[in-house]
Amino acid sequence: MDFRDVTLQAIADFSGQLDSALEDLTSEQWRWRPTPTANHILWTVWHLTRIEDAWINWYLSDNGEKWKTSGWAEKFGLPVEDQYGMGYTSEEMAAFPAVPPTIVAGYR
Repeated sequence: MDFRDVTLQAIADFSGQLDSALEDLTSEQWRWRPTPTANHILWTVWHLTRIEDAWINWYLSDNGEKWKTSGWAEKFGLPVEDQYGMGYTSEEMAAFPAVPPTIVAGYR
């Protein structure tokens, strides 16, 4: 087992746990923010997935990010340019598209 195998197994384990935690959330819960400056669940899952997409599909496998190659930016209503969510303001967080959980799950 090498670094890639360990990384992929860790991601698979995390993904299963995340699926269980998210499966019964309502639309309101997906966008809930404990404070006005906090990240909501939808954004957090998108951000984690974007980083995973970049690291696994671009850095490790050289296949290109699914965000760019498979139309996910359009499905989220966001630019194709390198969007990872770093440095978002509270206003940008509030304006993040309210995509259905099925879109988020499909990208994951």
